[in-house]
Amino acid sequence: MRVLIIFKRKADSRYDLVRLLYYLKLCHGRVSYLLSKVESKIEGIKDKVNYLGIEGSDGRRLLKEVDSLVNLAKSLAKMSAILEVLITRVETLTIINLTVKDLTTIKEVVKELRNYAQNIPEISIIVEDIEDKVNDLIHETRGTFRDSEVNIVAVNDAKNIIREAELIAEEKLKSLSGYPIKT
Repeated sequence: MRVLIIFKRKADSRYDLVRLLYYLKLCHGRVSYLLSKVESKIEGIKDKVNYLGIEGSDGRRLLKEVDSLVNLAKSLAKMSAILEVLITRVETLTIINLTVKDLTTIKEVVKELRNYAQNIPEISIIVEDIEDKVNDLIHETRGTFRDSEVNIVAVNDAKNIIREAELIAEEKLKSLSGYPIKT
């Protein structure tokens, strides 16, 4: 006997928005964890150098290691700040109405987030899931808007979010900029 499905449940955009929020928070938690590990590694190297007074080639090697760790920490801090802004936006969207402009802005910010995450496999997988969820939501909510108008506004909003996140990240990382190593 065949069963016909006459009424298929329409996808609930609020449910998808909550799932997107879950993935954003999951990614933010992982990024924060990795950032704290990198910061503690940098502090450990600083303490080692200061305690042992390492100089010469060993000092230069440790200086390069700290430089690469500081660059990683900067990327993670930017990702963390971007995710914090996105989480706030998506939480707001779950309360108020969801618009294509907002989703397109989030999509543009996630593209930038993907650039930061491409060398961190654990994070890049989650960012890909986030991007898929955003694309699904855009596809569901796309209506009578003209794409070109929405995209121009969204790109500008995304740039503002990224600039804001970079400022937040710089504030977070001021303590990492001064690492004394003798060479």
